[in-house]
Amino acid sequence: MDAQPLSSDEDIKLTKGQKRRAEIISLGRNLLIEEGYDAFVLRTIAAQAEITLGNLQYYFPVREDL
Repeated sequence: MDAQPLSSDEDIKLTKGQKRRAEIISLGRNLLIEEGYDAFVLRTIAAQAEITLGNLQYYFPVREDL
């Protein structure tokens, strides 16, 4: 089955989970750039994303996954 290209008028809709995942990645990237690897802690990223650590670990079980 070949993938069909999207027409220019089709909207690409992200699910809530995909948006959350992208937000977490962005926050993690910013923390890594600004503070370095030692400060790259899931608990800190969860706090910045205003979610629980368990919720963040649903998407990224360990920081290496992020």
